[in-house]
Amino acid sequence: MRGCIQLLAAPRLLSVVGSRRASAAGLAAARELSALVASTGVGIVSGLAEGIDTAAHEAALSVGTETIAVLGSGLDEISPPRNRPLAEQIVVAGGTLISEQTLGAPALPRHLVARNRLVSGIAAAVLIIECEPASGTLHTARFAVEQGRPIFVPPPDRSGEMGEGLRLLRERFGARSFDEGLLTEACAAPMSTRDSASGQLRLEAE
Repeated sequence: MRGCIQLLAAPRLLSVVGSRRASAAGLAAARELSALVASTGVGIVSGLAEGIDTAAHEAALSVGTETIAVLGSGLDEISPPRNRPLAEQIVVAGGTLISEQTLGAPALPRHLVARNRLVSGIAAAVLIIECEPASGTLHTARFAVEQGRPIFVPPPDRSGEMGEGLRLLRERFGARSFDEGLLTEACAAPMSTRDSASGQLRLEAE
């Protein structure tokens, strides 16, 4: 790890994740909700990937709140490379970079799947901004369920519409519309310590 190790034990952490190829609306929602949450002192956890992850980290930094980036590569192999300045900014601002991969390890698909269980497990709850039905973000949702972490999604837009991926999260994983009161409740509740190793093995076998 690099940065402030004490941040990993903070009781008020929210994971914010979503598509790498995010829509403009998705990026706007990630920035708005992450900044809103971070401004109340809740730390933001994400995976430093392009799209939603980047927007979430940047939003936390913009309001002066620490953020945790969980990497699917070695700490010296920032992926994507364009996020190297962001990674440095996270550390300088009092945040943390963590990885269970050795130095020099690339961001292989299996590393990214394993990374997702840490993204969900570190925080009290998971907010999934945007995802496709076959998105890797669903791995994070599965891990969150196995770890006993509540899943939130953005409220439907004014027309009541939501993407197919978010509808799937509601129907299959019990995701609820994001609400500050629900997040406060999740942060105050004792965090489950159920181990997700069996889930990781199941996903790798599939």
